Amino acid sequence: MTQYYPIKLVRMMTGEMIVTGISNGGKESYIFEKPMVLVAVALPNQKPNVPQEVSVMLRDWMEFSDDEYYIIPKKAVMCIMKPNRDIVADYSQAKIQSDIMSDMIENGMVNGTKTVEDLEKEIEDNEDDDAEYEEGHDEFPGWGGDPRLG
Repeated sequence: MTQYYPIKLVRMMTGEMIVTGISNGGKESYIFEKPMVLVAVALPNQKPNVPQEVSVMLRDWMEFSDDEYYIIPKKAVMCIMKPNRDIVADYSQAKIQSDIMSDMIENGMVNGTKTVEDLEKEIEDNEDDDAEYEEGHDEFPGWGGDPRLG
């Protein structure tokens, strides 16, 4: 996961708390990079007179979009803050997990269409094809590319 903009906490006018890379998008807008919404979840507490613990979860802000960048009107933002180290670490880990899940969906590994074994077999088959090709051809043909791509 490459993050180009500095990571900030953003309180939206709607009340949502967003963790995102953020850049100035001009006079009237910001650019959010890979935004995730913070969701506070109260943990069950059985002990009296003990403060209830809260766990923080992160999820994609726009769950049904593959976009990584969003143009947001400045008037939709209440304030921008520097996140603490724990939030930055949680955000980085959540983005990695989100990217892995997206890759799995792209490769058909979700909903039972492909398994890890299927992907391993595809890799082996591709390696066999590459080995067959390399035996009979120079590594760099005269025009400088792989003739299989032409």
